[in-house]
Amino acid sequence: MSAEPNPLRKTKLSETPLIHPTADVRNTIVGRYTEIYERCSISDSEIGDDSYVVRDSEIWCATIGKFVNIASHARI
Repeated sequence: MSAEPNPLRKTKLSETPLIHPTADVRNTIVGRYTEIYERCSISDSEIGDDSYVVRDSEIWCATIGKFVNIASHARI
């Protein structure tokens, strides 16, 4: 079983956050060099620099620090 290629991987990280089109990010501060993957739902939160949130994760009312990696299907 092969996974679908991640369209974000074609783009290099930069100061502008990479947010997948299927992600729902509302009222959230997203830091530099960050990635928000497919179907993530993030609201009323802050994501620090150099962090990423993987597929199908949910974050609400949280402060995520720098250099943090959130695994898929996590709920915070």
